Amino acid sequence: MTSVTNERFYLLLFFYAQRKGMTFNELLKQLGYERLYKEELPKGYTPYVWQPNSSSCTMSEDFQDMLDDLIIDETTKELFLKPEEQLYLDLVSFAETQNKTIFELLEEWGYKLSEPKLFLIATLTDEQKSQLELLKSVQGNLETSSTQQEKIQRSKLELV
Repeated sequence: MTSVTNERFYLLLFFYAQRKGMTFNELLKQLGYERLYKEELPKGYTPYVWQPNSSSCTMSEDFQDMLDDLIIDETTKELFLKPEEQLYLDLVSFAETQNKTIFELLEEWGYKLSEPKLFLIATLTDEQKSQLELLKSVQGNLETSSTQQEKIQRSKLELV
């Protein structure tokens, strides 16, 4: 096992602690653990490399609770997440610990990730929708013109 697995586990716990409004050390203490630093370990000690158990993870339930608040279509459990949002980044990290992509993870949980444009249209007010329709009609009535352009094709041979 590599230290990357430990790093992912650390990041997952770190983000979980942040969402709960705690520091990493406070979370460890709440879970009944004490943080030891490398220099405090006994000589010859080999650290255990943790691998998450995909069948039982209470953090997945916490993620699902947050995702339920973002559903824009109840029948399909479609939701919209911006890739730059912290929740999206946390989900990507969590999915990696499960050896999955964020899309596979969301599908497994029964969610569907929406296209950004569909989400934006679904959240428009009636006034915004009428303004959008007005813009579409104005754009559709614009005059068009054709131009002809003459270009000289240059030789691609190089002089020696």
